[in-house]
Amino acid sequence: MSSSVHAFSQARLPALADFMSASANARWPAMTPMLPGDLAWQLPGSNARQNLKLWYRQGRLIGYAWFQPPCNLLFDISDEVSARGEIAIEMLEWACTRQLQFEPGYPFYLDLQSMDEWAAAIRAGPPETANTERFLVTSVLDSNREMVDVVDAAGFLKSEYFEPHLAVSLQSLSPLPAASAYTIRPVTDTELEARVEVHRAAWAPSSGFSMERYLQVRSLTQIYDPGLDLVAVDPGGNFLSSCICWADPETGIGFFEPFGTRPEARGTGVSQALILAGLHKLRELGMTHGRIYTAGFNHAARRLYESCGFELKEYSRTYVKQIA
Repeated sequence: MSSSVHAFSQARLPALADFMSASANARWPAMTPMLPGDLAWQLPGSNARQNLKLWYRQGRLIGYAWFQPPCNLLFDISDEVSARGEIAIEMLEWACTRQLQFEPGYPFYLDLQSMDEWAAAIRAGPPETANTERFLVTSVLDSNREMVDVVDAAGFLKSEYFEPHLAVSLQSLSPLPAASAYTIRPVTDTELEARVEVHRAAWAPSSGFSMERYLQVRSLTQIYDPGLDLVAVDPGGNFLSSCICWADPETGIGFFEPFGTRPEARGTGVSQALILAGLHKLRELGMTHGRIYTAGFNHAARRLYESCGFELKEYSRTYVKQIA
């Protein structure tokens, strides 16, 4: 049975979000590559009309391939579809062709072992190999054995880079602190500049977050809930930490992306308090589980999440192929 491929458009956003929710529902308690919150967070500034392709069969969305320059591919295909392997090969071939329209790029993060190395690599800029060699990189969850076999057969090699995916039941949350030196609340419309600044401070030296992108995220009202865009504020009104929680009523899963704390506020308990507050808000909205993931080399983040009750569910592994 043949399939058709369409470029992403805003009109197709609800169908793509629904596909991600349905995939997560079907696979639970195994993980799924993306949730609607991922979509809302990563869509702004991604040139999705050119870089995000949607596969349909008989008018129904069955999968997507999202190329993220210079060399990353995110993809997923419904488990109910026959010939998933053949469609995955189509997606990989399209992404290879798409990469050729950009400058060569090396996925520098594949070799990193710590957040200190990540910060140093960001400051140093792309390695020299980025100017001479072309790569395609994609991630596959351990539970998706069919896709693991597909990327292996297509000549991709498993790298050392991985991401732990963690989840927590919201039925047995730790109680919120009775009192603290900071207030946790949603950001207000008059505080958007401070909201952008605390994110940038938390993720320095990476500085890709801008007011323009933040406003675009907030405009995705089908997915974004301003009541779940949380900040921890000290008595002087300074933002110490921030996160966006995403509630998905279709799955009962609440998702955190992004989360970050200013370097000078880390180790004070504010990070844990903010995550717990987010989990409690998600439970109030009827969510049954929380999810989060991080880079395999972000050991401090994983310890933090586990201190809030998150448990490892599985890993996504990153595969890389030199294409030119």
